[in-house]
Amino acid sequence: MKEILRKIFTDNHFISVKLSNPVQKRDLDFWACYKENAINFYLVLLMEEEELAINSVINDVSTYFDAIKSLETGYDERMDKNLSMLVCLKVKDSAVSKIYEDVFEIEEDPYFFKKYVLVYNEQNASELTKLFNDPSKDSNQVINEVVNNSELFLNYKEDIGSTSLYEMCSKLMIKIPIIKLENKVQDVTDLNLEIDEELSKQELLTLKNFILDNDIVNEKFVEALGYFVGDDFAHG
Repeated sequence: MKEILRKIFTDNHFISVKLSNPVQKRDLDFWACYKENAINFYLVLLMEEEELAINSVINDVSTYFDAIKSLETGYDERMDKNLSMLVCLKVKDSAVSKIYEDVFEIEEDPYFFKKYVLVYNEQNASELTKLFNDPSKDSNQVINEVVNNSELFLNYKEDIGSTSLYEMCSKLMIKIPIIKLENKVQDVTDLNLEIDEELSKQELLTLKNFILDNDIVNEKFVEALGYFVGDDFAHG
């Protein structure tokens, strides 16, 4: 997961800032983007499911905040208003609904900075890592391709509450808003071909071409239907 996040942040112009770990039992990274029009900072905690102790995470927030404020190199006063904490929580069980209440409690804590919890499992992380290995695409492209994949979306809808590659990528977009959703626009030419193929299967392609060629609208459209499929259909 650490390498996945490294690619996402570096692809989006973030740099890694060395931060002394004030809570030694946790693995952490600190990422900063100092661009004037995209100032943003992320404290990333990587945890296992069994490490999750809600009160401990919330109670340690002030400690992390003080450590960031005490940075000798890399501190920027704009951090105070542009700082987020991302908790990456690896789970073993495919059904993770039982921990969502805990996730909600962390994310709703209002103090110091915004908090996000990303739940994932090793299989999903491995799948995404393989996709990230394509040198011709950056992380934003890969994640968008997954999120815009209708087949993966339908599979996700059938098993909401379990972890999946689709859920992981969609949650990455939510938890790390620097990843922008690029709506997939299907090529119009390809769409027209698909429509024509389907109409041809239903023996309606001739009807469609006749209507378009003769600029038929409104009442004449009904008459055209009667011509091709019979008067009973056209007149009810």
